[in-house]
Amino acid sequence: MKVKVDDVVYLTDQSGERLKGTILGLSATSLRLAVNGTQRDLRETTVREIKKRRPDRWWDGALLGAVIGAAAGFTIRSSICGGGDCGEGGLVNPGFGVFGAAIGAGAGALGDLLTKRYDTVFANSPTAGGRSLRLSPLLSRGTKGVQLSATF
Repeated sequence: MKVKVDDVVYLTDQSGERLKGTILGLSATSLRLAVNGTQRDLRETTVREIKKRRPDRWWDGALLGAVIGAAAGFTIRSSICGGGDCGEGGLVNPGFGVFGAAIGAGAGALGDLLTKRYDTVFANSPTAGGRSLRLSPLLSRGTKGVQLSATF
């Protein structure tokens, strides 16, 4: 995945500080980023990692949920009604699948909207050969801990 001007990225510098910003400019050795209305110029050597959110369509989750929901609805109908008619002259029979598909589509779309995936577009290893073991603090209002990362 490539980045370009106006992309929103999530950057971690070598000290562990995390920034969210919009790319204003790129060169072979530096990055110009707008962070909270302030322009920041960052050299490649000061950046540990850059991530970009992967675009995701909500409708593929809705489609998968609809298929699973319809299958569940028809399975439930079979277990309740058996091989016979559930009443109302056969009008209720497809209702199980339609109702299941609607519930599944809603759940699938919601799941897709709430799931965020990120791709690493740049990683700067501090050691030659790409091998490193890094321990960095994680400090924020709601989080306190350490992050251990190893690259080979």
